[in-house]
Amino acid sequence: MAALYLSADHGTAIAEYMQALIHPGTLAPYYVKADAILDLTDADVRKQAGIEQSMLTLPWRRIRDIDRAEPASWHMAREALLAGFAGCRVPSVQGRGINLVLWCWGEIGAQVTLIDPTGDLRP
Repeated sequence: MAALYLSADHGTAIAEYMQALIHPGTLAPYYVKADAILDLTDADVRKQAGIEQSMLTLPWRRIRDIDRAEPASWHMAREALLAGFAGCRVPSVQGRGINLVLWCWGEIGAQVTLIDPTGDLRP
């Protein structure tokens, strides 16, 4: 499932980026405006949605690439998207930070705008 992964702070962004094989990348800030975000950092919200904390930490790459199965989080994402959520806030598995995972952004869903006051990141 396509998703845009963003972190709430640069330390979490770097930790998340470093979990995969090292490859070139650019760290950039974004402004995000979204009306419907499922807050899975909140235990009460997870309980109400029937989402176990352990599901958020499953090794989705291994499940997808080695087991050739669909990660449970992808099913949850589709259900949340159908319920009207553009994405979710989740605790980082790489540290104490928070990530924002968007499933719907751009013309519909969340508005994501690059913060680039000097224009260095524009094509």
